[in-house]
Amino acid sequence: LTCLATVSFFTSLLEPLFFRSRHRFTEILFGLAVIPALYMVFRFTGSYATGMIMGVFSAFLAAVFTILNKRLTVSYDPFSITFLELATGFVFLGLLMPVYLQWFPGTPLLPSGADIGYLLILSLVCTTLPFILSLISLRHISAFTANLTINLEPVYGILLAMLFFHEQDELQPGFYLGAGIILVIVFLHAYIRYRQKKKQLVV
Repeated sequence: LTCLATVSFFTSLLEPLFFRSRHRFTEILFGLAVIPALYMVFRFTGSYATGMIMGVFSAFLAAVFTILNKRLTVSYDPFSITFLELATGFVFLGLLMPVYLQWFPGTPLLPSGADIGYLLILSLVCTTLPFILSLISLRHISAFTANLTINLEPVYGILLAMLFFHEQDELQPGFYLGAGIILVIVFLHAYIRYRQKKKQLVV
């Protein structure tokens, strides 16, 4: 997750290239500042080199994915984009299923009755709906702002774990410090963008 936090930094570098606009120093700075903040939330040892490389590469692809979606929302309906992208993912994963079963034989393919209910909640409420809402939001905000805000996702997850599983005793002070820094960065960026737009309207 700490490596995935670099998605904001990659977006700050790539988005101006896709849209032929100027690089904003504040966005690059905020993108870099999120990385140590998430490190405070999720501390790790130095023995995960492969995972870190994969995480940074995933962050790069996630940045490109959000930027391309930003471009698509200009011309296409968010519901159509969601259907095509999720359907493509379903077909691709279906084609990979034989390979997966080769590596993990004996994996049950048919979920139980209770699992079907949970899968429907995860697929519709926790995946499809947020995806559509994120595409709608991309019509009004930049890809950088969207990815910067997504850095709060693990913070929300930990807070929900505190609520449902009462695991707050396991949290270190670094979590609260890191989460606070991310919140400050998100709201500070929103405030700076608001001031910039206000100046443009005055001019």
